[in-house]
Formats: sequence, structure tokens, C-alpha cells
Amino acid sequence: KKEKEAAAAMQKEATAALAGKASELQRVVNAASVGEKKAAATLAEKMSQLQAAQASMKGLEEAKAKLEHDVQAAAAGLKKEKDAAAAAQKKAAAALQAAQASIKGLEDGKAKLEAEVKKEKEAAAAMQKEAQLWRRRKRNWRRRRRRRRRQRRRRRQR
Repeated sequence: KKEKEAAAAMQKEATAALAGKASELQRVVNAASVGEKKAAATLAEKMSQLQAAQASMKGLEEAKAKLEHDVQAAAAGLKKEKDAAAAAQKKAAAALQAAQASIKGLEDGKAKLEAEVKKEKEAAAAMQKEAQLWRRRKRNWRRRRRRRRRQRRRRRQR
């Protein structure tokens, strides 16, 4: 019963971990390994009790049968805990991989955007430079025109 409750708790924690938190998944894996250790200790204890019962076989057939059943249950519990721990580890690894993939995607997108921004800035700077150049040319044309007009006026006056 205790092992069933522990397994149910494990399942709840695993579903909570699926919500996306890698740290929670790690906690689930740790809890699963703790359960595994408990199950292994239970198994060892039942086996020693079984050996003691076999040593003193006088009228202990019922106790022996009960202990054998307990040992089987403990072994099944241990297997279940091992499977749960492996599954939790797989899920954690998958979640981590997905997170890394999305991070890589975001970084690639960021690099692309940065390159675009740089291009835009360069284009804007080039346009500004060209505008400045045209303004200077226009100014020079005006100055030249004014100078020519002045010279014409002076020549006429002479």
C-alpha cells in the first residue's frame, strides 16, 4: 500500500514536471531514486526474514509463504520504482533538449535581426551622406550662379 501511494505521488510529481520546469523534473528523478533505495532495502529485509524462516522450518510454513509473497511484492515495487525513475529521466532529458532547441532558435533569430538592423543602419547612413553631398552641390551651384551674376553686373557697369 505504501509503495502504491509512493508511486501515485511519483506520478503526480512527474505530471507537474511536464508543465515545463527542468528543476522539478530533477527533483522527481531524485525522489524516484530515494523510492528505489527504500524498495531495495525492503527487499533485502524480507529476504533475510525468509532465510531465517527457512532455517527454523518447524511449523513456519504459513509465515514462510507470507514472507515469500512479501518478497515478490517488494521486488515488483522495486522494478516499478526503477521504471518510474527511468521514465522521469527520459522526460527530463527530452524537456531539456526541447529547451535547448528553442534557445538556439531564439539566438539564431536574434542574430538575423541584428544583421538586418545593421544593414538598415548602414543604408540610412549612406542615404544621409548622399543627401548631404547633394545639399553641398546645390549650395555650390547657387554660390557659383551668384558669383557669375555679380561679375556680369560689374562688367556691365564698367
